[in-house]
Amino acid sequence: MVLFLGSLIRSSWTARISEVKSFPFGGTGDGFAAGPIWNRYSDYCGRGGLPGRTIVHFVSPVWEDPVIDQLYDLIGGNRTVWAATEEFYRRVLADDTLRPFFEHTDIARLISGQSMFISMLLGGRTVYTGKDIGTAHAQAQLQGLDDGHFDSFLQHFRDALLEVGVTGDNVEKIIKLLEAKRGAVLGRSE
Repeated sequence: MVLFLGSLIRSSWTARISEVKSFPFGGTGDGFAAGPIWNRYSDYCGRGGLPGRTIVHFVSPVWEDPVIDQLYDLIGGNRTVWAATEEFYRRVLADDTLRPFFEHTDIARLISGQSMFISMLLGGRTVYTGKDIGTAHAQAQLQGLDDGHFDSFLQHFRDALLEVGVTGDNVEKIIKLLEAKRGAVLGRSE
């Protein structure tokens, strides 16, 4: 059966539900849990809405570019994205011009959400469950987030990717994908 999880997922993702004999998240498979979605979904299953032994296969109609689909796997998947994201925030928090944007931020939660977002952006089969980009950066926009800050963020992410072993060509492909989000991050339509 196909179930649209519109109330559970804030995007155009769909899910195919099928009975299986193993649990899809929480330490099995690639170890990348769906977080808040899985919690709400499993709560629904626990109330008898769907069979208890259920797997969710997320399917995106957006990812049609085989270069992007391969990029996530090519750089090492979840482990590399997570390591790069942690290294990125280590660099950002050491940067005096960027640290003030994160004074009241739960960094562990931010790293988790950013890792999900980057994974999705690179073609990983990950569901990003966080806020939309504009909403997520609204407070930073009020604090004066500008193109110079965005350039610094990109440079820190580029350096973080290189630090964790992503090759130059792949780094530039990733930076190009992130660059395409500049307008949304800065609160302007481009």
